[in-house]
Amino acid sequence: MYGFAELPSQLQRRILDYRLFAHIFPVSTEDTQILEVFARLNATGTVLKPQELRNAKWYGEFKTLSFSLATRHLEFWLSSRIFTAEKIARMDEVELSSDLVLTIMRGIGEGSKATLDTAYKNFDDSLPNASEIEVRFDATVGAIRSHFEFSTAPRFQNRNLFFCLFAAYYDVLYGLGSSLDAKKKPNESEVKFLSIARAAVKVSDLSAPAAVVSATQRRLTHRSERQRVVSYLLGGRNGK
Repeated sequence: MYGFAELPSQLQRRILDYRLFAHIFPVSTEDTQILEVFARLNATGTVLKPQELRNAKWYGEFKTLSFSLATRHLEFWLSSRIFTAEKIARMDEVELSSDLVLTIMRGIGEGSKATLDTAYKNFDDSLPNASEIEVRFDATVGAIRSHFEFSTAPRFQNRNLFFCLFAAYYDVLYGLGSSLDAKKKPNESEVKFLSIARAAVKVSDLSAPAAVVSATQRRLTHRSERQRVVSYLLGGRNGK
């Protein structure tokens, strides 16, 4: 967690300049009424992004963990240039963190709005193995910070390609789709991390196989495209 004084000056100014408006509802007001008012207010002015709407609607376990992890790694998002202060102000890093939490839980899946909306709903009351998810998330980001140089493969500063990088590192450390029921010691492999870095350079300079390059030039929210890129990073010749 970072204090206000540790935030970039540009982000500090945005916080200090931000105007807050409040309306207090009676205790007896139903949630459905509050959400209806919120939806109508959002119909004019600056339209809120999907993650901002999720943040306003849900207050439970999945939202809390995703927000906590995103905030904890604020310095990493900024220093690696995956997100700018403006993107962070719109909660883009929370949305990515939510997607990565889901990947730890189930393996590579769709990165669509509907998928994330469903996760926030289904895991609002309870999020099994939340503490283990947290440990694995932190360990994966830590491994990337220690072993990966974004300057050698700058395309991975794109949030969708970073998703693939995170998934590849997670697979080395814990195994995609591995059980969360028991604590698992991460498998730190310098050789595999170096192999991922070499493959990432080829993806970044577009010298990777055509099918892999083609996948990276799309939105990379579809499961098949994500798997193709992750497979290539992990040593698959054509991302298969």
